Amino acid sequence: MRLALRLARKARGKTSPNPMVGAVVVKGKRVVGTGYHHRAGEPHAEVLALREAGTRARGATLYLNLEPCDHFGRTPPCTRAILEAGVKRVVAGMRDPNPRVSGRGIRRLTRAGVRVDVGICEEECRELNAPFVKWITTGTPYVILKAASSLDGKVATRTGDSRWISSEASRRYVHRLRSAVDAVMVGSGTVRRDDPLLTVRLTGRKRPRQPLRIIVDGRLTISPRSQVVRTAAVVPTLVAATRLAEWLRYYSAGRARAIDATCWLDPESDFQALLQEVKQAAERDSEAEQTIARIVLWDYALDPNPLKEAGFNANPAWLDSLGRAQELARGSGGAYRRRYVKMVAYPTLIPLTGEVQTFGKPRN
Repeated sequence: MRLALRLARKARGKTSPNPMVGAVVVKGKRVVGTGYHHRAGEPHAEVLALREAGTRARGATLYLNLEPCDHFGRTPPCTRAILEAGVKRVVAGMRDPNPRVSGRGIRRLTRAGVRVDVGICEEECRELNAPFVKWITTGTPYVILKAASSLDGKVATRTGDSRWISSEASRRYVHRLRSAVDAVMVGSGTVRRDDPLLTVRLTGRKRPRQPLRIIVDGRLTISPRSQVVRTAAVVPTLVAATRLAEWLRYYSAGRARAIDATCWLDPESDFQALLQEVKQAAERDSEAEQTIARIVLWDYALDPNPLKEAGFNANPAWLDSLGRAQELARGSGGAYRRRYVKMVAYPTLIPLTGEVQTFGKPRN
């Protein structure tokens, strides 16, 4: 099963809106076939693994991290391929979280005489596809907050300079994170202060898939000369604003025709409304992945209710009293707890990640 999980991770950031799935065919204690789902519309992991196994799949055991599908989508149902191959046992890490089809694949195989075991390494399987689970069960994106600070909790020096927080290791980490998500969101202050591109730039990747860039700018203060505006014709970009007419006047020169301006009511608190706008924008875009399953937030203070994962980069620097403290959330009065906490130490970077659980307000 862990081999299936490793295979599935090879397609991180490429399968949306589908989940990451890996499959392994075992016969006589030997691996005779492997495969993983590369991207939406292409063959599923089970089909590729069975194809590699060939006739050796008859009487074999198939391991995969997600229940095989039993419905027609862009590809035929995988249960058909499993039965045709003569597999005698299927081991799935977890049931399909889609309430419309959950359990169908298991029932189809069981009725055909195939032994099915479910729940092997289930927590790891759920963690791998947590964005897909959130999207398919709630219709809203899986939101990640990425933040960085020095060891003493500062995000910048007294003058606002944050370059002491970054390092080559942290920049590579950020670009890998961007490559694994569907959208990157920042506030207008980040655009004005840092003028970021918010694109994926990884060594060795000629044409990486670029996430949708979302700029939260209720008063339309970003400059037409900013990098996100000047590159909007080639990188998908959405600006969340409150006055569409003002937006059209502001960009009357036509420099940002490729930017999708959207109106929403309260950019300070109505975060769920923005998530719905993002979802609808993705569904309108036929060249997008049909969904925004995973969003990363940079430098945006928000109520933690929609937040599902927090990534925190600690740089081993000490800014003492000259630095600015970091505000992770505003207006909640509650507390954070993390699950799936991971820590990996590098010479100039200590990334901490974990699933966020929100608690109520503390007692007085």
